[in-house]
Amino acid sequence: MKKTKAKKKSKKAPKKLQWPLGILDIGSNSIRMVLFQGPQAPKPFFNSKINCMLGRNLDRTGKLYAPGKDSAYHAICGFYEIAQALGVKSFTPFATEALREASDGKKFVKKIEDALGRKINILTGEQEGRLAAQGVTSGMSIVNGVVCDLGGGSLELALIKKGKFVRALSLPLGALRLLNHTSMLDKYIEMYLQTVPLEYSGVGPLYIIGGSFRNMAAVQAKIQGKNAKGVNGYTLDSRTLTQLKQKTHRLGINSLMATYDMGPDRAETLPHTIALAQQLMQKLRADKMIVSTNGIREGVLADLKRHGRLK
Repeated sequence: MKKTKAKKKSKKAPKKLQWPLGILDIGSNSIRMVLFQGPQAPKPFFNSKINCMLGRNLDRTGKLYAPGKDSAYHAICGFYEIAQALGVKSFTPFATEALREASDGKKFVKKIEDALGRKINILTGEQEGRLAAQGVTSGMSIVNGVVCDLGGGSLELALIKKGKFVRALSLPLGALRLLNHTSMLDKYIEMYLQTVPLEYSGVGPLYIIGGSFRNMAAVQAKIQGKNAKGVNGYTLDSRTLTQLKQKTHRLGINSLMATYDMGPDRAETLPHTIALAQQLMQKLRADKMIVSTNGIREGVLADLKRHGRLK
């Protein structure tokens, strides 16, 4: 009887351990932290935000919203403690419009840096637009048009041609800023959109990102009887924006909250967001808006990977 040789089991190379990495977005409206299980992970395993409204009344006072500063500080420190507890090795905090423009912004940033022992990158408006565009292109196969990133303090417009970033500009048309111009909202929006160069017009659809735009799309999805949670790739046009305005413009904050299941901050800014969206489509001669749930944080992640800054 012949003896059969036992087959040697091939040893598989052990999987390389991927440490979690974190990105902290200190925005004009909210503080958000996302944690990814390594640089190649497509979706975060932790994604949480706290609304602090640091940029509220910035136009009037020139300073950060006082009640929001304390809550923002504790939120940031709390998020950092969570990141450390979960073993995050690469942690990237950045700040946007409110901390860039407020007279007490640098002082507040210094306080946070001392608490965290880390440098916080205050992005320029052009950097915000470029990173937002990078986030959108990392999540969509074909992008040709203008990325519109609506934050609490500013609106970034990034021109993309054949998937490549061309340039970006920043306008003081953030959702919180618009609240201070309710009585002359359309004229205020028009004043700044008139400064947008012609090369941004008629190049393709508008890729909209940011919580206020996502909320607007979710409300329209509910009106149409569609899934309001899966808004990535959801499309709006001039007709649907008109329908949305007609359905919501007479409703107060409490009615909007109850009818469309949203928080008070989103209910308050919804009419202003719709007005901005309508003027953007008209000014930039776009036939549709496409929602992207990828944005500046995914752009920061892509940028870190591209430049080999992940530790």
